[in-house]
Amino acid sequence: MLDAERFIREVPPFRGLPSSVISTLVEKIKVKVYPKNEVIYREKDLSEYLYLIRKGYVVLEKKGTILDQLQEGETFGYLPLITDQELDHSARAVEDTVVFLIKKEDFLKLFQNYSVVQSFYTQKLAQKLAEALNQKKDQWGTFSSVPLSKLNLKPPVIVDGENSVEKVIQEMVEKNVTACLVKLEKGYGIITERDVIKKLLYQGLDKKETKAKNIASFPLVYLEKEAPLSQAMLLMTQHRIRKIVVVDEGIPVGILEDTDIISLGSKNLITITKEIERTNSLEELKKIYYHCFYSAIDFAIKEKDPELIGRYLSEIRDGIIKKAVLLTLSERNLSLLPSLMVIGAHGRREASFKTKLKIFLIKNNSEEAFEVALLLAKNLKFLGVEIEEEYLTQPYWVKTLNEWEKTFSHWIAYPDLKDIGKKANFFDLRFIGIQPEKADFFYQNILQKIKKNDRILPYLALDAVKLKPPLGLFKELLVEKSGPFKGKLNLFKSGVLPLVCMVRVLSLEQGIKTMNTFKRISCLESSGSIKPETAKDLKEAYKFLTTLRFKIQIDNFKREQEPHDYLDPSELEKGDLNLLKEVFKFIENLQKMLFEKYRLSYLS
Repeated sequence: MLDAERFIREVPPFRGLPSSVISTLVEKIKVKVYPKNEVIYREKDLSEYLYLIRKGYVVLEKKGTILDQLQEGETFGYLPLITDQELDHSARAVEDTVVFLIKKEDFLKLFQNYSVVQSFYTQKLAQKLAEALNQKKDQWGTFSSVPLSKLNLKPPVIVDGENSVEKVIQEMVEKNVTACLVKLEKGYGIITERDVIKKLLYQGLDKKETKAKNIASFPLVYLEKEAPLSQAMLLMTQHRIRKIVVVDEGIPVGILEDTDIISLGSKNLITITKEIERTNSLEELKKIYYHCFYSAIDFAIKEKDPELIGRYLSEIRDGIIKKAVLLTLSERNLSLLPSLMVIGAHGRREASFKTKLKIFLIKNNSEEAFEVALLLAKNLKFLGVEIEEEYLTQPYWVKTLNEWEKTFSHWIAYPDLKDIGKKANFFDLRFIGIQPEKADFFYQNILQKIKKNDRILPYLALDAVKLKPPLGLFKELLVEKSGPFKGKLNLFKSGVLPLVCMVRVLSLEQGIKTMNTFKRISCLESSGSIKPETAKDLKEAYKFLTTLRFKIQIDNFKREQEPHDYLDPSELEKGDLNLLKEVFKFIENLQKMLFEKYRLSYLS
């Protein structure tokens, strides 16, 4: 064990211990070899050892996300030993790894008796706590588990090994790439800009006479396309390289660079918008939209204001929609850009992760408008955008702006209880691709028609009060009695939707042009339609409900489930549970007020 003793004397915190203590410790340690990809311990295993890496690489993982990457001389597994908690993550050897195992009781003796050990691990714990508090290490909202196939990889430029380096340089310049794959007798090599500088220019070789195979790096460091991004990052770190070749059953399909990873990890609305604008194909746009969800989830985790989250999601979708339209037109070789109308939550800029897109193509003079609408529906589905298909795939909904004005006039003059809920969404509309002045004029006409003929307001009010909050006689919450959501309640239908509908009908009555629910409440207060304390309660109630809704949907993503709106009241803290009941009671009172205001007993 002389090698072990020499090694331990050199690594912190043991190098600060007396020689006799190190010698005694070495006599007690176990040495174990873990083959590549073998699990060292699993989540919730009994914690028995402190682990010291003698040789190799280890990753700490939790639910598919890499928490830490460790190499020679680093220790892990100390937190459960100190805090007496169970292991909350797993550890896996990335390559053949040699580990020294120090028994729990031996480690705790060192921790209690030697300040150098205690100080070292106390600082590590403090550092982890600071990282958690500052959200420097987001344990879920990262891209580390994304498969490489989902990334917007650069396609590989491949040259023959017999080609001159001059031709390779020419290819790299023309294709605007920083690396080139070289076809060799057995497999592939790679030439990077650094290879040209170090292996050619520095050695004074002739670029015309030197063959590509003579300066290519071989063998390739590569990964299959379904490997997670975290594995690529780890390989780059291990091999001290900046590029990884991605293959599909041995055939190169792309090159991932460190700059791609940096860009991916720093995505925000600005970088996403620019990336959307630059894309030239639906395939690229699909990958961008995939990452948009990660960006939006990460934003929602960090940003507590539901109004901002809704706007963020809406802006991302707007960008995707606009680009999808341009790409759809290019498929048909059309240059005339059609206008679009979106309604409902997206029209209000209050989208959630579950919101289905209700989008309409505004017909222009082109006879191909419906054909374009059908193709747009197909392309949006390909991208992964959830849409209400009928609005793009049924000719009735593809109208000119004048036709839409007549349709709204008819709905306002002749309201119908049978489909008032569906039509109510149309009063939360927003145009894409229409001049703001023109869009403002269109909606102002709608408000004027309602003012002249307010028959539709009671119908909209009835739609707002028909969805009752789930409160029993004694303020107990009424939940689903059976089915997949047994024991839960639908937060959207029982809280968010009735509140949105009530604010909408009051705003239409007052001729308020803005669509966003928060802004509508502010306008209602400014106009004197509601009291300041009512406006404050409305905003707080809506913010509380939408915050809970986003929390539910983010938890769904963490559990790899489809996002839904069902809340389990038993999971709420007592304070939030009481507040939820108060919010539902508040909505009940508002519905009673609307019922009396619009004399809905005559309609119902």
